[in-house]
Amino acid sequence: MRRLEGVEGDCPFCGWDQCCVVSEPWWSANTGVMAGRPGWLSWEVCLECGTSNQRRADSRPQ
Repeated sequence: MRRLEGVEGDCPFCGWDQCCVVSEPWWSANTGVMAGRPGWLSWEVCLECGTSNQRRADSRPQ
């Protein structure tokens, strides 16, 4: 897990500043609710409210 920085790190659920961490991206052939197309996904978790959410990663992990 790595901590997100700046506006990206703000929780979209509880609003706390820079409290979100994200997992290493993984490849999904069918991203389901994420528009049903292949792509890189990661898991985002707020360290304040505990809410977690799957999100589309920008690119392949380094």
